[in-house]
Amino acid sequence: MSGIVYKVPPMKIVEVREKASQLRGMLGLQAEPLFPVMTVLEKVLDEKLGVLRLEVWEDRDLGGAEGLTFKDEEGVDRIVLPDSVYRAAWDNEGRARFTAAHETGHWVLHSRCALTRVRAENLRGSFESSEWQA
Repeated sequence: MSGIVYKVPPMKIVEVREKASQLRGMLGLQAEPLFPVMTVLEKVLDEKLGVLRLEVWEDRDLGGAEGLTFKDEEGVDRIVLPDSVYRAAWDNEGRARFTAAHETGHWVLHSRCALTRVRAENLRGSFESSEWQA
């Protein structure tokens, strides 16, 4: 790990897995072998519950990023996917599904905690990295 990262409260892998299990439970998806990430993001969390906004931007407008999760200036939680990732995730392509799930992980784990920008070498371990946790 190198460069600037976001430091978050530390979590063990078992805690991260428990959060994922809790989300599945809340959505009644415990028995589903393939988590319907795009249906959950777009149809449930955005359209039905309105707890976040899923936005699809032109690939060029994301400067190479595969996805973004942030709270905007009005306090609205947003997940942004480039058009290519959005379409590929709906087509169940593995890497795109991972990206959509990863951004969902950021929202679940980090939308209500303080993020601190630090140099990666200043983390006590990867368990304090928002990227590792998501």
